[in-house]
Amino acid sequence: MNTEVVDEMRSVPRWNLKVPLQVGEEHSDDPLGDAVDISIKGIRILTEQPLAMNQPLKLWLLLPDQVNNWSKVIVEVEGVWCKPHEDNEIFETGCKFLQIQTSTLF
Repeated sequence: MNTEVVDEMRSVPRWNLKVPLQVGEEHSDDPLGDAVDISIKGIRILTEQPLAMNQPLKLWLLLPDQVNNWSKVIVEVEGVWCKPHEDNEIFETGCKFLQIQTSTLF
């Protein structure tokens, strides 16, 4: 599917991230994968193993909050699609945001 068609199907714009953001499960310090694009409604994540579909999953995103300082933001997502990445060694998962813990933003 070409990019123009995908963009036409989206209800909100999605932005490719210039630097992937680390993503991990809420109660683990180990990264699960990298977020590679994001929108107000969802996020695309690259992982070594496929994520579960249609089940709530709490994750942290490592976001910059100052120069050389990072904060974990807790989000609840649900996987809506998953497929092997073009290099076939990792998986891409499209997730919709269910909840963002705003208390973790500040």
